Amino acid sequence: MNARRWVIVAIALLAILGVVVTGLIVSSRSDNAESTQKQATTQSAPASSTAPTPDKDDPQLKDCMAEADELVPNEISIPDLKLTSKVIPAGLDSAGRPAAPPKEDAKNFTWYDGSAKPGSAAGNALLNVHAYPNGKAVGNMLTSENGLKPNQIIRLSVEGGKTVCYRVTEVQELRISEYDTKNPKHIEWQRFADGPSRLVIITCKDRNAETKKWDTRSVFWAERVSA
Repeated sequence: MNARRWVIVAIALLAILGVVVTGLIVSSRSDNAESTQKQATTQSAPASSTAPTPDKDDPQLKDCMAEADELVPNEISIPDLKLTSKVIPAGLDSAGRPAAPPKEDAKNFTWYDGSAKPGSAAGNALLNVHAYPNGKAVGNMLTSENGLKPNQIIRLSVEGGKTVCYRVTEVQELRISEYDTKNPKHIEWQRFADGPSRLVIITCKDRNAETKKWDTRSVFWAERVSA
């Protein structure tokens, strides 16, 4: 009888031990799943708009604002191109598009006043500039072989006041024949109210000798930087 009792006690202890081990395994799996879910949530969260990355070693960034502080610029300069031009606020043209400078103005830019102000915490600030068929406008300079390239600095200033700086990150070529208003990449330049604080410059390219029209729009993308 004593031996039988010991057998029953041993079986009961093994059963209890099995329940405890199972519970620990389930708990561990649950903890791991929760940790993985938190990690996935962190990794998939969209990047927020933050202050620009400082670069104290670049002299082109002297006096560039570090914090978000919007301004209406009246001057643009691109040091690598030795270019300085005026910036003129403008609304929509007669066709309902962000207005470019007057046709006879080969040098200056317009800032579309329906876009974000340069230096704002979020959204695209949109500038337009002309290209000419004879190749003698600023837009032609920007799209030339020695024109505006990634990593170059763009400075926007208010006369006697603040300066906000951008570094070119990408040059996008939009073919008019392929332009699709349902394609997010084609209409990203219109993101004026949210997203990163960026500068967008648009000009014409690829003059078609037969149609007398421009087949491409060059879109220069730049993000804020500071000293």
